[in-house]
Amino acid sequence: LAQRRTVRAALAAAPDQPCCRADGTYWISGAFGGIGRHLADYLVQHGGCRSLVLISRSAPTEEQQAWLRQLVTHGVALQLLQADLDDAAAASAVLASCSAPMHGLFHLAGSLDDRPIGDIDAAQLQRVLGAKLGGAWLLHRHAARHAELEHFVLFSSLAALLESPGQFSYATANAGLQLLADQRRQQGLPATVIDWGPWDGAGMMRSLAQGKRSRALRQLAPMAPARGCATLAALLASPARHGHYAVYALAPAAAPSQALPSATASPNDAGGDLLAQLIASETGHAANALDEQATLEQLGLDSVGLIRIRSELQSQLGRSIPVALLLAGGTLAELRQRLAGLQPAAPVQAADAAPAAVTAAQRIPLSPGQFSLWYEQQRQDAGNAYQCAIGWRIDGTGLDIAALQARWDALIAAHELLRATVDGDDQETGPAYVVHAPAAAQAASAIRQQPVQDEAAALAQIADMLAAAPSLHDSFATRVTLLRAHDGTGYLVLSSNHVLMDASAMFYVGQQLAAALCSLPPSDSPGAVAQYRDFAASQRQLGADAVARAASHIAPQLLAQDGSLLRLDLPYERTASPAAAGDSVAMPIWMSAYMRPCSMRLPITACTRSGNWSSNWL
Repeated sequence: LAQRRTVRAALAAAPDQPCCRADGTYWISGAFGGIGRHLADYLVQHGGCRSLVLISRSAPTEEQQAWLRQLVTHGVALQLLQADLDDAAAASAVLASCSAPMHGLFHLAGSLDDRPIGDIDAAQLQRVLGAKLGGAWLLHRHAARHAELEHFVLFSSLAALLESPGQFSYATANAGLQLLADQRRQQGLPATVIDWGPWDGAGMMRSLAQGKRSRALRQLAPMAPARGCATLAALLASPARHGHYAVYALAPAAAPSQALPSATASPNDAGGDLLAQLIASETGHAANALDEQATLEQLGLDSVGLIRIRSELQSQLGRSIPVALLLAGGTLAELRQRLAGLQPAAPVQAADAAPAAVTAAQRIPLSPGQFSLWYEQQRQDAGNAYQCAIGWRIDGTGLDIAALQARWDALIAAHELLRATVDGDDQETGPAYVVHAPAAAQAASAIRQQPVQDEAAALAQIADMLAAAPSLHDSFATRVTLLRAHDGTGYLVLSSNHVLMDASAMFYVGQQLAAALCSLPPSDSPGAVAQYRDFAASQRQLGADAVARAASHIAPQLLAQDGSLLRLDLPYERTASPAAAGDSVAMPIWMSAYMRPCSMRLPITACTRSGNWSSNWL
């Protein structure tokens, strides 16, 4: 469970009283940037500031010198410090050379180097982290010399909370500011973190206004600098010495994008047309206006958006879509070709059509990886051999339980994986997942609510819940639980023992539920969730471990010494007894297909077929 308590601050008009002390000195890092200049102007012209220390990594240009002269006409005393905060030793010496007091510090400095997550290297990450996060810690250490300090304000970004295409490094740097603020609060020192939305014409999120915007960012409007500065002044006027705020302006609701006419979809390109519709929905384009030669990054997609699209493609097409297929890069046209190269699937529903009620069982074969997880669960006779869970700790004030249940019901209706069970009884076709009607799944998957005494009791309850082993044959193994502590804190947990629910699906569904509980738009996130990269990596490792275990039990080198040729612990093999290495074993053809992907070292060769059975030599 991850915690990040963030309060949205309403955009404010200028406060009646100046936010600065008349005898105070205020320091601004990143002072020559767009927002830094707006802030300096506001503090001098409206905040009552009469002394500024401006920190910049480079000397002022002629245009910036003209701006500084204009500031001086308002009667402010200026000191300029040229310091690259990424160079700790040199910057510390420059800061120490300044004898001015520090009544307030505003850390705006940062560095931007947008690139896809696959192109990030250690040098790029260090470069972006250095100015923003490293600079913040450097200023924290220097501020220890100033007992008069009243405000220590860290300018963060909503990029740390929302999907910001290409800004993984920048988002990481901003997310790290919270750790510094927490430490200062524990030491009794002032600390305020503000996650800013985009400013009009300034700031490091402005590049996202040029079309590269995620679904969440499209709900934000560029904020007028005067409103942003006035909101900051109102926060400074608050008696609170600590706080974590989000400040942003919402965009008016956009008209729905035009979907591709269903008549244009050919059977061979149904998946490609669905892909275009999903990309259009994710990026805010019209589906019939997408540039087929544009890369996915140019269209405004980031890795999390691609994961959502993959989950929906798998649900709509009824087949497994390899993550590598989407993350391999290239143009939309090339991605269409890769998607068309997958094995044929059943006819595709329109992306925006209401899900039809399933009146008869629909069996969809498991992928090799899913089979390995399912096999491991059957071998262990434990429904929790595979487990995926994600959770939020949320301030309980104003939690919308009805909205949470409504969103969960809508997700069940829209996504078949949430209303599927695994059936392994068919010995001819092998294990498959079976999709059930939405109404039946909704009735059997009501959100469980339980009161708990405190956080310790909540965590113990969650541990017990995750240790349970439900039956995957007769229950919907993806569950939502809400625990409520006596102090009002809510613990929202989404857990699944279902081999079909991978990290991407859980992350997407969990975000939707947490947003509903907090009365936020579906694409907004109420605070920091477990970082998707780490979360997905842990689930990939869990899946890889299960595949390895399944392979080890199928592999011939683990044959029992009593002469049994193959011991699968399942009713699917027909083995002559006694049998020895070099003899043959008959098994369903579908099992032969599953066994090969489990391990590249399995010396299994299908030699003859008889009906639905094959004879294999080990």
